[in-house]
Amino acid sequence: MRIGLANGCMDRFHRGHMHYLIETQEHCDYLIVAVNSDASVKRLKGPTRPIDSLAKRMAHVAQFCGEWPHAVIPFEGRVDKLLMEIRPDVYFAGYDHSAAPMFIRRPGWKEHGEWDRVEVIQVSHLPGYSTTRSLHATE
Repeated sequence: MRIGLANGCMDRFHRGHMHYLIETQEHCDYLIVAVNSDASVKRLKGPTRPIDSLAKRMAHVAQFCGEWPHAVIPFEGRVDKLLMEIRPDVYFAGYDHSAAPMFIRRPGWKEHGEWDRVEVIQVSHLPGYSTTRSLHATE
């Protein structure tokens, strides 16, 4: 079974988020979606965000994912820690993030200095869909 990990703020869940999650399906059997905590979104997006609470954002993701084999979990914002905890086979990077290969420490890494490779797939952007952009358009 190939485990995939995707993460994001998912604030004001929209078609761009749907596109991101749909694109993950062909690359994994089991998808874990980590949704940034309210504090993490505030650090990333500014003092007026998030618009929707963590509970609401997680519910939107879970509702959209529906029948997929998946888990939706809260996420504080440290991708390196998340990768170490979950140890996915593939990590999905959004269009606005680097898609460089990532490596995570294997169990016992201190003794052996070994690393596991995590495949990174950069998901394409669906132009015109962004929570930040839509908020600025209405100002």
